Amino acid sequence: SHDWMRYVLTRYEPADAPQTRIVTFLRGMYGDKVLNATMLKSTAISDAGLTKQTLYEVERSAFTRSTYDRAMESLNALYSVQLENATSQVERQNDVMEKLSGASENASGLVAELASLKGNLATLNSVYGGMLTAMGK
Repeated sequence: SHDWMRYVLTRYEPADAPQTRIVTFLRGMYGDKVLNATMLKSTAISDAGLTKQTLYEVERSAFTRSTYDRAMESLNALYSVQLENATSQVERQNDVMEKLSGASENASGLVAELASLKGNLATLNSVYGGMLTAMGK
């Protein structure tokens, strides 16, 4: 199953009405599988890609302040959502591991109880065998 998979909208222009309608449609179809944080279309990202750099590596002075800030805000919002999702996944995995650990401890206890029961049955059979011998049967 691919329950863990999420979709990121990239090169998004919120002022573009057709894109906004498509985004609304996708969120209606896929619900929370489509992340609320989007990666905006930005010349800062395009220009950074031309120089084979990330947005974190390019000089801020190479862009207008608002262009760079918008792109960084968009990128940081996506990273924040990814971090939240990863943290949530790790917590779920830890819960599963704790339950599995508890199950193995219970299994160990069950083995010990079965061994004790086996010993008690052997003793009971011996007593019952002695009673039958004493009764002459």
